[in-house]
Amino acid sequence: MRHSTILCAAMAAILSTASCSKEPQNGNIPANDGKKHVYAAGHYYSNTDSRYHACYWVDGVRTDLKDKDGNQTLAENIHVDEKGNVYVFGVNGSYTKACYWKNGVQTILGQYEESGASAGSVIFSGDHMIIGGRDNAKACVWIDGKKIPVCTEKWSSVNSMAMTDEGLVCEGSLTTDLTNFFNRKWVLKTLDSEPDSESSTLSSTRIANKLLWGGSTLYAMASDGIYDYYGNSRILNASGWKLNDFAIKEDGTVISVGMDHDFKGILFENGTKSNKYKLDGFSYSCFNAVATDGNDIYVLGNMQENSAADVTGYVIGPDLIPVVLPFPENTNSHTTISITVR
Repeated sequence: MRHSTILCAAMAAILSTASCSKEPQNGNIPANDGKKHVYAAGHYYSNTDSRYHACYWVDGVRTDLKDKDGNQTLAENIHVDEKGNVYVFGVNGSYTKACYWKNGVQTILGQYEESGASAGSVIFSGDHMIIGGRDNAKACVWIDGKKIPVCTEKWSSVNSMAMTDEGLVCEGSLTTDLTNFFNRKWVLKTLDSEPDSESSTLSSTRIANKLLWGGSTLYAMASDGIYDYYGNSRILNASGWKLNDFAIKEDGTVISVGMDHDFKGILFENGTKSNKYKLDGFSYSCFNAVATDGNDIYVLGNMQENSAADVTGYVIGPDLIPVVLPFPENTNSHTTISITVR
């Protein structure tokens, strides 16, 4: 794989720094050493075994995630708890099995012959792990491993969740023809209550892919921008570029990332374009995800030096030095999905 000199140098620097830390726990999971660590999840296609493989990186060091039955796997989200446990959420390659890995050990959430599983939306509330998605093609949430159906209609899904003043808000979608999708909203007033189906604040064809509770404002990300969910007003217009993710800084600044029409990563702070994280010298440099730690910003992306080079992953932190996320040799379809910092 070919990378630029500065990226390789940055990678070497961060690996050197990581090697001076305390011994990692649970494989390559850093010990609680008081330092900030960057976690990212993604997947790739191996030409050797013709399968997709989910994986994650800790400070640039990759760990592959295996399926108990030897099936291909795709990553959808990543979370790290206060004890340093790494959770990666995902599915197998045919979307018939939703699952997650805790420190590399897989737990199956549901398994059916029919395609229709996902486990992409995740929040931790107190001691509770809440996973949203679909099982057997029907929307559901798993709370501490227990499945709670939220919709009886086929081809429905929970796409995003947030703990708010009204309880657990689940935004999702429903389709009858696998072409036209309409939003749905389900609310659990308490985690042990039955879900109530309500009308979404967003217009019927606007699907919220991510919700974030800002303490008094519920922010929703759709394909055309960021919305004040309860105010039903758009605070960021994504017209003319692809919006992939957003996060909120400690000071309340909304950070939005994606890719412009020139296939370059793009970042907005409260709707104002910022060039601080711009990655020059590459034909392709999409920003796929963003995380904040206090007021620090961490951007996760894919980049390609030129049309003949391999696509690989990278992270840009507050020092603005891009760090390569290495994939194995003889692989392609490299994708980075989710990032978090702890």
